[in-house]
Amino acid sequence: MLFRSQVRREAAWQAAELFQQGGANGLAVSAWSDYVQRHPTPVADLIEARAQLLELYEAAGDAAAVRAQRRAIIQADRNAASERSRRTQLLAAQAALGLAVEQQANFDAIRLSAPFERSLARKQVAMRATLDGFEAAIRYAIASVTSEATYRSAEVYAGFASAMMDSERPSQLDADALEEYELLLEEQAYPFEERAIAIHTRNTEYTRDGLYDDWVAASYRDLARMMPARYAKEERDVAVHASLR
Repeated sequence: MLFRSQVRREAAWQAAELFQQGGANGLAVSAWSDYVQRHPTPVADLIEARAQLLELYEAAGDAAAVRAQRRAIIQADRNAASERSRRTQLLAAQAALGLAVEQQANFDAIRLSAPFERSLARKQVAMRATLDGFEAAIRYAIASVTSEATYRSAEVYAGFASAMMDSERPSQLDADALEEYELLLEEQAYPFEERAIAIHTRNTEYTRDGLYDDWVAASYRDLARMMPARYAKEERDVAVHASLR
């Protein structure tokens, strides 16, 4: 009986792979969906099957299905117990990162406009959810995911500061009151800019562990723009050193 079950599972996997490799994506989705319903173990294979479904849904532009598969991958890895592996954690980390990137897009889309207090509250809630999402991805301790999530976290803080400076100004202010309002905005935005710098700096410190990827390089570039006197030369030196490895 166990042998028959294994044969059926392997046949189902091969059929799904053949459909996908042949470009029959609709049939592949059906086959992989049937696989994950009928074969919850081994968990590693279940997660790999869901990763294939995720890829197919991304190609189809089905955002809701992509989101559902990412959550399912995270949950399956969390429940994997002794079957949990570096590979299942990688797929779960990538899924967590994908969810956070989607939240970041929602955060970016919120403009600070009148009534200011209401839009500010929405922006703050979106920021917290986005940062929590990136922190969840970082906890998997997968280097490539960590560097991207760290960079994007810095972007969130910088984006909040920029949104404050670009926010809609109250129309009833005279020139003096507007100048005072601008100064107040700068004071409120400054801590978020400082936080962005601190997180970018943390990302560049991964070079001490031998990690220099596109996201670490992007943090160096942003720091060179924000603090050119300190980071412009360091960015060039690190990039040259990395290219010689």
